[in-house]
Amino acid sequence: MACILEVVVAYSHVGSNISVLLAVLFLLASVFLGLYALVLYVTVSGIVAGWTTTMLFLSLGFSGTFIVLALQERYISSLLFEIKERPPYTVRSVERYPKEGGESR
Repeated sequence: MACILEVVVAYSHVGSNISVLLAVLFLLASVFLGLYALVLYVTVSGIVAGWTTTMLFLSLGFSGTFIVLALQERYISSLLFEIKERPPYTVRSVERYPKEGGESR
């Protein structure tokens, strides 16, 4: 089971897509909560002082957090795939041999 999970996470975009999907869902929930707080502030009387401000601050803060997490996930997954594409050796230098019957560069 651990091998299957490692293959799915390391060699596909499934983990990245799930992470970004969750971040977007929580971002939408945070925005909805902010709009809900504004609607209650406008329509309902007798709301505790400071509740709307606190909810709006939390909504904006968590929205920013989820956006940053989604961007970091995309960046880290692109780094992982770029590292896997790199050859496992380093080329120290390249030497050109002269062509037969012609001049060398």
